Amino acid sequence: MLALRNAALALALLSALCGAASAQHTVYVDAISGSDSNPGTSLAAPFRTLTRAAQANPFRVFVQPGRYDSALGEVFPISVPAESTWNATSAVVDPGPTADGFVLSPGLFNPVFLGGFRFENAGRAIVATTYTARIDGCEFDGCGVAVDAVSPVAPSSVQEVQILRAEIQNCNIGIRSRGAESLSVRGTAIQDCQVGIEMDPASQRDRRVNADVTITACEVGIRVRTGQLTAPLAGSGAVRIAVAGLVAKSSIGLDVDAGTLEALQLSVLNATVVNCRAGIRVQGLLNSQSEFSELILDRNLQDAPLGLGGTAITRSIATGGTLSGPGVSTADPLFVDPAVGDYQLRWNSPAIDGGRISGVDGDYDTEARWDMGAYEFLTLSGPYETPIGSTATYEVRGEPGSTVIVALNRSFDSSGYPTQYGYYLAGRSNPTREIVLQIPTNATRATFQIPIPNDTGLIGRTWRLQALVTSSSSPAGAAFTNLGLAFIQ
Repeated sequence: MLALRNAALALALLSALCGAASAQHTVYVDAISGSDSNPGTSLAAPFRTLTRAAQANPFRVFVQPGRYDSALGEVFPISVPAESTWNATSAVVDPGPTADGFVLSPGLFNPVFLGGFRFENAGRAIVATTYTARIDGCEFDGCGVAVDAVSPVAPSSVQEVQILRAEIQNCNIGIRSRGAESLSVRGTAIQDCQVGIEMDPASQRDRRVNADVTITACEVGIRVRTGQLTAPLAGSGAVRIAVAGLVAKSSIGLDVDAGTLEALQLSVLNATVVNCRAGIRVQGLLNSQSEFSELILDRNLQDAPLGLGGTAITRSIATGGTLSGPGVSTADPLFVDPAVGDYQLRWNSPAIDGGRISGVDGDYDTEARWDMGAYEFLTLSGPYETPIGSTATYEVRGEPGSTVIVALNRSFDSSGYPTQYGYYLAGRSNPTREIVLQIPTNATRATFQIPIPNDTGLIGRTWRLQALVTSSSSPAGAAFTNLGLAFIQ
């Protein structure tokens, strides 16, 4: 009987899930030509408001250009259904200065996706209380908080929030994480805010933050507060903040309130902090497992005016001369052009291959190490997305006069193996094409081109390329570049 009841329960659950899925559909919204009395299921008969679209329990929403505000008939906050996808084109959402814009509903399996929106004048533009959320290509201007990842219960119900390619400006707080287990910020620019990113860890579930973000002209670039912590977080349950990004031209680059419990295990890795009044400010004591490594602190009035919470800095450049530790130097990091805000590394920068073993062999000594700072120096660079019928141009860097042999693998083979020249990653099969060129004797770079045939059968394939470059730093006389990928569209 128990087995039969369990089977019946499973069938009922499956039926409910299938019923919910079948009820979900694609809807369209157009602020200019739409009407909420329309069925909303086609471009010819779209809804007028986002509010009406959310009420339709959609699976996918396409939003046309226009201004979506209370004057249009929007009722804020708008509850975004779980596991739904919303794609916008030139759509401006204006909830008003005290209202929330979108509140993302919790789901079980798939993230809520929002793409292409512009939010203006919101109290909080997006409130993420969902299991996972992905926010891609959105703009935020004049908001109290652009994105608020807040867990309403403990343990954290917000497992992961991804913010990709966002532009945030003139907000009180750009991104705030209060309970999100994982916050991933990629390719994002934050400027002219009071606080760029604020994290307020509140539970044992808080784990990590990975950031690849440019923060400029803010009062505080990244702020970490531990006011809600009541006991140390250690081991797998610790707060681990891995900042791999750029904090530039802010009053305080990284501001940490560690408290008195030594509760916060903080890892700040691969960050470039420049042109700040205070590069890193730590108040209180950090957990003994904390680390500051692979950093570049340059052109700051003070690199760390209060120290680093009892934690040593390692494998970094700190030009202010007040910080010392294993592998720490005051050398010029040799940015490409700091006067215009280009903090990528030049060839022969002392920051290249100055970090832990792994990453890219940037100095051709056949030993791959991470670089210091936010930007990994790539010896081979070029476009990832390559349309058919086009010509892709790649750049290889090396010593003046170096010989370069490029291997291009058009097969599906993605295996690699170690060699005397470093790790070869372009595949075990023989390359389908080799290109030989020379870096000029008065330069440290050269370019080459790969034509992509106008063949629709190639769409979706990925070609792999890697170069062998002669090098005086290599014991074998030459070394491999990093792997390049060409995804054909």
